[in-house]
This record gives sequence, structure tokens and C-alpha cells, in this order.
Amino acid sequence: SAEYIDFHPARAAYYPVFIDLLNDTALGVYLVVYAQTALYLATWFLLIRGLHRRFRSHPVTVLFGLGVSCNAFMHSFHTVIHTESLSYAGVNLLILALLNMTDRQRTDYLQQVALFGLSVGVLIGLRPALWSFAPAAAVAIVVITLWRGRVSVPAAIVYLTAPMAAAVALEAALYHSKHDSRDSFVPDYMFGKAVMLALEPGFAMPQLPPRQSDILRRATALMRPVGDWLGQESASALLQTRLRHRLQVYAMFRLPAVIAADAGPVAADRQARGQIGRAVIMANPSAYLRQSFHYYLAFWAAGLQDWAVTYHGARPPRFDGLPGLNEWIPDAGAPRFDLGALNERVSKPRDAAHKKMIHRAFLPPFALLGAASLSLPLLSWAAVARAMLAKRLGETSAALVLTAALLLLAQSNLMFIALVAHSGVRYLMPMFPLFVLACLLPIGPVFTRLVTRNGALLRATVAPN
Repeated sequence: SAEYIDFHPARAAYYPVFIDLLNDTALGVYLVVYAQTALYLATWFLLIRGLHRRFRSHPVTVLFGLGVSCNAFMHSFHTVIHTESLSYAGVNLLILALLNMTDRQRTDYLQQVALFGLSVGVLIGLRPALWSFAPAAAVAIVVITLWRGRVSVPAAIVYLTAPMAAAVALEAALYHSKHDSRDSFVPDYMFGKAVMLALEPGFAMPQLPPRQSDILRRATALMRPVGDWLGQESASALLQTRLRHRLQVYAMFRLPAVIAADAGPVAADRQARGQIGRAVIMANPSAYLRQSFHYYLAFWAAGLQDWAVTYHGARPPRFDGLPGLNEWIPDAGAPRFDLGALNERVSKPRDAAHKKMIHRAFLPPFALLGAASLSLPLLSWAAVARAMLAKRLGETSAALVLTAALLLLAQSNLMFIALVAHSGVRYLMPMFPLFVLACLLPIGPVFTRLVTRNGALLRATVAPN
């Protein structure tokens, strides 16, 4: 939070500027919390209203509202000085624009494309991790424009890119009004990935300058107990999946200081560490992809550590030889929220039954949503591609096109983060509404047969056009 309040050079500009605008009041950062929560609620109302008007399906509207609103982990970030809350608001507007763009009865298609592009640009200015939205949005707009007809693809691309570029350019201007040159955490991510890759069996040492090679060898030697634990067949695979990204975060931010105490200032040079990371990834591409796949799976691992401890008898490891590493490994217990009062209620469950109830409430729904979100992209993208090849895209249902677009945006972002960063569950949260809606749309027609009231069939289908 302090990095946003102080406008750290590695942070994008929009959120620090948002804080500056509100932080000078008597309420201080509390007003930031109130304002970002109010913005989220306003955009959430617009999205729910737009969803119901679009499909006229009470079950889809209610299930979507409950599915998103009951995610306590997601909504705990409204009370924190982080970009999540404003990102949720931006994603709400993005989904609303997608809903409107896939409504053939509307005549303001290009205006909705502009809103979509503006949402993408603002989200990128809030969270650089959402840069993956730019190419995904372009692909989605091409497909939706071809599906709708009557509007040229070049015109739609112009309406998409103009507001997106304007939002990104404004963020750059605000950033350079405070800082001379752009910084980022990418070198830290690359070094953390390199250290974790160096612990893998069959690691290929890249060609590096002597000082950088010495840093990597020192890091590998210090982290060897971690590698030994990750290689233990007796260790819990669930626990390993959950903790892998935390071990990388330690290697990113704490380990360089430990190495610098012996190796000198070169170990503290972020750019040098970034060069080490890139060289290691280039020399170990298959291990890098395997590591990224582990991170991708861990996005759906909310509550996984506690589940492994409660139901599989796993125990979090302890590494006493590495300064501060044990602080990065949370003890087994109830899920943690960024709400102090809530932590007091759940950190000490009254009994085993209460504790198990908390675990069951988190991991299974996330795992189920993850499984559905892995299978639906293949089905929806294949169906859209087949329709395009057969030149029958216009006959495809709006629900299918919308599902494909939602999953393209969400899945591409998770893949991008897994490849570049790590797998903190909070990175999944802005994508959560996209996944929930994408999983609900295909089952809309089921309500046609199952939901009745007073003998009359409810209007519960997802409209095809």
C-alpha cells in the first residue's frame, strides 16, 4: 500500500493519482476506501441491470450476482489500498460493453466498442498485469464485428484502439510528471523465476558474466533446502502447489539482500538480476513452461494449504537456514482476509467442524470453477473457429460468442501472469466475474426446462441474438 501512496516508480500512475486526489481531505486514505467501494458498487449495479436487460433471465442474473458477491476474498480488497477494487469496477464496465456489443438489436455498436476500449486502457493504466487485454480485446472485437455484420472491421478497430491509446497515453503523461524513466518489477520476477528454475533437476546453467554467475550460484546454494523439499515425493503436492509462488516471492524480494551481504552491490542491482532471469529462462524453456503451468493451476488454489493440512495431514515446511523465509510461509489455519475484524472471527475456529466448514467453502468452488474454465475455452473457441471456417459465424448464438470473448480475456491474462510473474490468488480476482458469467451462459437453456412458476415457464433462456 505504501508504494501506491508514495507513488513508487514501479507502479502505474492512475491509482497513485487517485489516492492523491482524495488523500488530502480530513478522512485521508479512508476516503480512498469509501470512494473505490462506491465506484465498484455503482458499476456493479450497472452491470447487473445490463445483464438482466440483455438476457431477461432471472436465474442467470441471480446466480451471477450471488457467485460474484459471495466471494469474500475478492471483496476484502475494497478496504485495502490496492488496485483490486478499482480494477473490479473497470472489469464491470468491460463486461457491460461486451454484453451490449453482442446485442444485435442495439444500434450503438461502435460507441460500445469505444467504451470497451476505454475500459481496457484504464485497466492497463491501473494494473500493468492487464496488458494482455490489449491483444485479446483486438481479437474479440474482430470476431464480434464479423459475427454482427454491417460494420467494417477496420472501423471497429479504430473505435477500439483510439480510446485505449488515449487512456494509456494519459497514464504515461501522469507517470512522467512524477518520474523521469519507467521502472517495473519485471527484473525481480525474472530473478525469482530463475532461482526457482535453478532448483529443478536437469537445470542448464546459462552463459553469464562471472559476477552474475556467482550471484546465481549463491542463490541456488542458499535455496537448496527449498529445492530438496519441492523434490520430496513424500511432501504434499497440494502444499507444494500452494507455496511455490510464495517461495518465488521470497527469492524476488528478500534473497537479494541476503546475497548482497556477501557478494556485494552487484547482487542488489535489479537490472543485473533481470538479465540473470532472462538468461536462465532462455536456457531452460521446457522447465520454464512447466513452472508457469504450476503457477496457472495455483490461481485456483484459494484455501489449498488449509485443505492439505486439514484433510491430508500435510505440514507447512520450515527453513531455518534462510533468514526470514519462514515469515513468507503462513501457518496452517483459517483463510486470511484483509479485514481485521473478520480475521478475529475466522483465525481461531471454535472447533474442527467450524474449521472444516471454512475450508469447504473456499477450495471446492474455486476448483470447480477452474475445471469449468479450463474446458469451456477449448469448446467455445473451437466452435467459433469452426463457424468462421465454414463462413457461418453469423449463425452462431450470442451466448457462444460472448462466452468465447469472456474466456479469451480472462484466460489470456492468467496465462500472461503465470508466464511473467507468479500465482497469487489475488491476481485471479479481477478475472473472477468473467469466469463466473462465462460458465453460466452455456447452462442458460437448462433453466428453460427446470424453472417453472405457477405452471408457467419462466423466461430463462439465454437469447441467441
